[in-house]
Amino acid sequence: MNESQSRVIAYLLVTVVNGLPTQAIAIPTDKTGEATESFSVTSPASVEDPMAQVTSVSQLRDVQPTDWAFSALQSLVERYGCIAGYPDGTYRGDRPLSRYEFAAGLNACLDRVNEFIATATSDLVTREDYMVYLNFPDLFAKGNLGGIYFGQPPKITSSDLPLGNNVPDYINTGLGRPGSQPGTTHHLEAFYRFRVTDNISVTPGIIHIWEPGHTPDSDSITIGVLRTSFTF
Repeated sequence: MNESQSRVIAYLLVTVVNGLPTQAIAIPTDKTGEATESFSVTSPASVEDPMAQVTSVSQLRDVQPTDWAFSALQSLVERYGCIAGYPDGTYRGDRPLSRYEFAAGLNACLDRVNEFIATATSDLVTREDYMVYLNFPDLFAKGNLGGIYFGQPPKITSSDLPLGNNVPDYINTGLGRPGSQPGTTHHLEAFYRFRVTDNISVTPGIIHIWEPGHTPDSDSITIGVLRTSFTF
């Protein structure tokens, strides 16, 4: 693969990802006998570089509207704020791209995409969970503890995600429908902690779970547990 093909693939991948949480700032190296230049992915707030504040592709003086990747670069600069140029105000779009530069930029792009997804979906899903319990300190002997806990693990009760994107419903039914999870898991635990010594306690208990995974067709589960605690 020649350098021109490498640049085309790099542009396409960056265009598909569409975003960086920090700006990829090109920094030329000054080494005698070498023509190598590198990028560093740096937070704009952490460097005193005028190009770190690029907000328009017009600020890159060697970029023209007739360039074949102009629209992609414009989107990355103006819409996502993820591209900066060299300190001299150039972008140098024809220079080769190293694999390290590509890896750093792509990783930052993916972080930015995840940030956008989290922001866009934060209000689309509501969840509910609760727990009620009774503790009985010094039950049968000083320092012992009995307890009964009942509750519901976090459950999606409302989802406005588009059809096919509701992961819990997709897992449960294969449909990915908007709305709530189809079932409701309930958790019941009873235990008794008794002190063996001042530093060691043993807690046998039993846990019963109805509709695991908030799935109506799931069989109930009963678990016996034995915990040992050491304090020093």
